[in-house]
Amino acid sequence: SVFQWFGFMPEERWSSYEGEYSAATVSKLPHRNTRGIPTNLVYWWTLHAMPPPLLDTLRFLGVEHVISKSPQPAHKGLHEFKTIGKYHTARVKDPLPRAFTIPMPDQEEGRRIQRELRPLLNSPFTVAVIEEYGEARVRIRSDGMQSRLLILSDLWHPFWHAQIDGKEVEILPAFHIFRSVELSSGSHMVEFYCAIPYFTLGVIVSLLAVMTLLGLCAIHWHRPSGLDRLGF
Repeated sequence: SVFQWFGFMPEERWSSYEGEYSAATVSKLPHRNTRGIPTNLVYWWTLHAMPPPLLDTLRFLGVEHVISKSPQPAHKGLHEFKTIGKYHTARVKDPLPRAFTIPMPDQEEGRRIQRELRPLLNSPFTVAVIEEYGEARVRIRSDGMQSRLLILSDLWHPFWHAQIDGKEVEILPAFHIFRSVELSSGSHMVEFYCAIPYFTLGVIVSLLAVMTLLGLCAIHWHRPSGLDRLGF
């Protein structure tokens, strides 16, 4: 939310190297679209800057606590303020669950939900039950009387795929960076799974290469030397 507050959006595809890198070091590294912002300033923004909290974004991300080196500003979306040493903490009210559904949006609203990073949370939401959560597989059960959009607040990536009740479906971006699928009315089991292209083929090729190398080593070790052929 710090970078969002200063006007930096993901679609600009900007990035920066870490703050401890000197300008001379950065000049030797691959070019990045930094928008002319020094790395040490990005580092300061990341760890120390505390603009007014964007509570909608924090709630959407499921953030439960906020911590900073400066006192938290009073806000109706924050409570349970505490000071621990030189740090100040507060609890975010009503963070959203990791998986939830909202009523199926119309075409215009659907485009906004896909593109915009800062969500509008005026629509009612329903908690979806995560039955399995692993590094490469997530299973979610959702029940509802109407068509809806299931949103999982995990990063969208083309290696991830989805199935609804065992049938392959398209994953749609949600709020620019997360995953979503469209659900019809009724009870559904949704499975997100990661499938890296050519992973199996790569494993097979690697195994064949190792077996070939071991075979060549075995032939070399068992082949008689020149002295052995001469009877010595």
